[in-house]
Parts: sequence; structure tokens; C-alpha cells
Amino acid sequence: MAVLSLAWWGAKLTGVTATAAALAASVAVILSLIVGSITWLRHDAAQAERAAWSVRMAKAQASAEKDARAKLAEAEKVSLAEAEKWRVDLEAAEAARVELEKLLTEKQANAVCFTADMVEALNR
Repeated sequence: MAVLSLAWWGAKLTGVTATAAALAASVAVILSLIVGSITWLRHDAAQAERAAWSVRMAKAQASAEKDARAKLAEAEKVSLAEAEKWRVDLEAAEAARVELEKLLTEKQANAVCFTADMVEALNR
């Protein structure tokens, strides 16, 4: 009976309908594999592009940070030079103040200093 059953199924499966169904199924599988492969390739390309942009962005960020550090160092040098100039000017002004105080203390104690207006008023 099994032999008859196998022979019957063999005859049924080799018919036009079964062959057309098998052909349609194989075409559907092949098309789905092609679509899946294209989708997979697009996904890989998107990931590769994202990774390339990440690398570019990291390089640009590092370059910008390097430029910012260089500008900051230059600004610090300039500010240190300006601070040194101000310090020299301040020391000169302090030395002049000390010299003036020294001259004032050397004047006679009974000397009176008047403003120009007071001198004019007294000389009238």
C-alpha cells in the first residue's frame, strides 16, 4: 500500500499544477532573497557612512580643540606680556611717587604750599 501511495503522490506532484506552484514558490524565494540582500547591503552602507562621518566629526572636533588651545596659549602669552608692561609701568609710577614723597619730606617743615588760585589772590 505504501508503494501505491508513494506512486500516487509522485504522479500528483509531477503534474502541471504542482510544478507551477513549486516554480512560483522558488521564484518568490529568489525574489525575497534578492530584496533581502539589497536591504542588507543598504544597511551595511548606511552603517559604514555613519562610521565614516563619526571619524570625520571626531577629527574635526580634535582639530578645533587643538586650534582653540593654540589660540588660548597665544592669548595667555599676550596677556602675560601686557601684564609685564603694566607691572613695569606700575613700578615706575611707584618709584616716582617715592621720589616725590622723598622730595616733600626734604622740604622745610614750615614751608606752606598754595594752589595757583591762592597765590594769585594773595599777590593782589
